[in-house]
Amino acid sequence: VKELQGNSPNKTDRKDPKVIADIIELGHALTLVVPEGAAAELRRLSHARERSVQRRTALFNQLQELAFVIFPEFSQQMKDFKTKSAQYLLKHFPAPEDILACGLGPLTDVLRKVSRGKLGAERARGLYEAAQDSVGIREGRESILFEIQEILSNIEASDRFVSRLEKELSKHLQEIPASRYLLSMNGIGEITAAGLIGEVADFDNFHTISEVTKLAGLDLFEISSGKHRGMRRISKRGRPLMRKLLYFAALNTVRKGGVMHEKYRAYLDRGMVKTKALVAIGRKILGILFALVRDHSEYVKGYSNTANLDKAA
Repeated sequence: VKELQGNSPNKTDRKDPKVIADIIELGHALTLVVPEGAAAELRRLSHARERSVQRRTALFNQLQELAFVIFPEFSQQMKDFKTKSAQYLLKHFPAPEDILACGLGPLTDVLRKVSRGKLGAERARGLYEAAQDSVGIREGRESILFEIQEILSNIEASDRFVSRLEKELSKHLQEIPASRYLLSMNGIGEITAAGLIGEVADFDNFHTISEVTKLAGLDLFEISSGKHRGMRRISKRGRPLMRKLLYFAALNTVRKGGVMHEKYRAYLDRGMVKTKALVAIGRKILGILFALVRDHSEYVKGYSNTANLDKAA
């Protein structure tokens, strides 16, 4: 549009207001979504939770790296460092010598108690044998152990903070009347509902599903010219947190027995790759949620008018 003003690339403070006015007159301006009240609180809390989860993930990566240095065999036996059992062992028995000093019998009892019966003699024996033949370094180990304890302490603090954030999210979510419609769909939990409301603010401010889809950056685009037809992709120009929430919601709903399982299988049978199919399911979920709020309806699986919701999606 700047080029249209006198067919010139000139850009000045005097010219900019005219260009902005022309853009608005053409109808190309974007609507700014400003949440208010409880929706604003949900947005801030959702973003705070997202940042906290990212920091916690970084801490787990550091923990795994340090544990590998002094006890590389530990990750072979305890593959998920996010479990309470793995964190307990790293807190109380971080080095191979600590495992050996504990003894096989007591270690078995500890594992069985901490994991609530999920782990027992077999896992304890694997850890004990790995500790006997560990190739972990010994130099500088004391400093590494010190840092591991500090990281574990930070992870515990992060867990407590995330828990507090989720309680606040739940509290403010109850202040939003439309939340009951979102939560009525199986696979949509409080975290997802709170995050979507925080990003969208008020669904009633949008007249069509395409507007909400564009806000999420899930609108499709292609680059085609002449005989060339480009692939259709999502724009990703909207709210990244919305896309993430809808993606995880899709994962919940496509499981066996989930409300989107059959639709997901249909996409896969058509040759669609799994990631693309999950994005498509996320788009459909957003359309259904928009229709539920618009019509003040709760989701009913297998309802005869579900086709109308699918059409809206």
